[in-house]
Amino acid sequence: RAVNAMIYTLLCYFALKNCNRYAPVFTAAMLLPLCLFMAGSCNYDGILLGIYFFAASYYCKNEITGRDVWLFALAFGVMTWIKPNNLLWLALPLVLPRPAWKTRFKKWHAAVLSLASYFVFNQLYSLYARFFVHNYGEIGRMIEGVSQSGQLRFMLANPVRTIAVFLGTLYENNFFLDGLGKFGNVDLVIPVVSAASAAALLLGAALSVHERSSLTRRSAAGLFCLAVVYAGVVMAGLYITYTPVAMARVIGLQTRYFIPT
Repeated sequence: RAVNAMIYTLLCYFALKNCNRYAPVFTAAMLLPLCLFMAGSCNYDGILLGIYFFAASYYCKNEITGRDVWLFALAFGVMTWIKPNNLLWLALPLVLPRPAWKTRFKKWHAAVLSLASYFVFNQLYSLYARFFVHNYGEIGRMIEGVSQSGQLRFMLANPVRTIAVFLGTLYENNFFLDGLGKFGNVDLVIPVVSAASAAALLLGAALSVHERSSLTRRSAAGLFCLAVVYAGVVMAGLYITYTPVAMARVIGLQTRYFIPT
């Protein structure tokens, strides 16, 4: 727990150092009760949240250098090895405005380097699993009625219904805003804390709205679309792997999965 909290704190510190703009938004997100609880837990998502903040902070810099490209690739490799749905972050270097790009790396070079970093971490873990974890049995997490191939076929055959299920799940859970104030291993929800947490994010945005961004309208639209697609991929992943076929809601979603959006 102590090491988790220490690494999270360091990642947040370096993320804020990168922020030439929008530091209030980052600070508000970093201090959310949910994020602080995860940082002080034994869950790897504590470190993963810190990596998200660190990687995203490069898009708040005035200039992207070669060193930034290498560090982003390292962060991308780690977070994608932990959760493959983070492959979508590969699009981020591509939507950065050209004037901020102050390195000999081309944008596609940064994307390829990031992808290579992921494969390196994946191979290192494969070697670790081969030599050190072969004595551990597989932990079953399947819920009765779950069929990954069956659910995927159902989704492809009923795309409109699938979208309705995703939107309905968000609506049923208040778009997971209540979870921002959760602080405890029993998911304790205190309404005033949840409301204050959402308000803190709005305050951070209000304090940052006057800051001039280097993003063009096209880049901003690309980031927005990426956030929507990311949320959809998160829901689709849990719908396929953790939800009985044709159920009218997605099982297993938690607020922390949407923090990157």
